[in-house]
Amino acid sequence: MTMPRHLRLADTRRSVPAHPGARQDAIETALHVLGEEDRRLEQLGLDDARTRCRDARRFWGFVGALYTLADADTAVDWKEAA
Repeated sequence: MTMPRHLRLADTRRSVPAHPGARQDAIETALHVLGEEDRRLEQLGLDDARTRCRDARRFWGFVGALYTLADADTAVDWKEAA
């Protein structure tokens, strides 16, 4: 079985864009797609799949938090250097 196209946007194996804006968009898109999928799986009563979906949401949330901190540190260093 292949992964539905919309879920490919949330694949934890995909690379994260290098540009901060594109990176934030990709992470937000993944979280949105997984939120929609979580609601769909809840309606279908697929608890195991929903657990995996929630795990992926936690992963992308964590990755997003890490990049937010890293981008904030870079912005602070840039301002101090100027």
